[in-house]
Amino acid sequence: MVKIGVPVAVQNVLVGVSFLFITAIINNMGVTASAAVGIVEKLITFLFVPAIAMGTAVSTAGAQNIGAGNPKRAKQGMWNGVLIALVPSVLIALFCQFGGDILAGFLSNDSEVIAMSENYLRSYIFDVVMVSFVFCMNGYFNSCGKSWFSLVHSLVTTFALRVPLAWIFAQIEGGGLYAIGWAAPLSTAVSLLLCLIFLWRMDRAGRKENVI
Repeated sequence: MVKIGVPVAVQNVLVGVSFLFITAIINNMGVTASAAVGIVEKLITFLFVPAIAMGTAVSTAGAQNIGAGNPKRAKQGMWNGVLIALVPSVLIALFCQFGGDILAGFLSNDSEVIAMSENYLRSYIFDVVMVSFVFCMNGYFNSCGKSWFSLVHSLVTTFALRVPLAWIFAQIEGGGLYAIGWAAPLSTAVSLLLCLIFLWRMDRAGRKENVI
């Protein structure tokens, strides 16, 4: 339990710390930008629920299947979880391209804050599509007892990509929050690539063991 749980706990804490760095970067853009980011982060907590729920379900069901000696079914469950999470996530991402102001309007009456929130959400929201894959794959890795990999790839992409990209995009003249919002989905896309490589290596190692 400690071997699996500690990496997950450390991952969540340090990812939270990374958002403090990003918040500090955005705070330099003014009070309105800070308010917009606060609104979007509240919305993201709600909009990410399908991906988070499926990641948890994959982890639980995967562990049960692996314990029952059926790893193939555990892996199939991972892809089923991705598919289930993708359906609402894609719809959410599409809606936010045209109706982000409606969502922001639930949390603010300031037209300028709503406009900035809408711009930030339009780019940031694509992260919900990326995490539909990554959260479910992390759940599968955790069920296999490899939560250390979830920790490693999350920290690498968060501190080596997301935070630096947010700072770089903040320097783009006229880019604003829309540019900064791309830091999240771009870094998560790299996480997805690392997850696919690790999954391939796990499958390859499993095939070798079966041959032996």
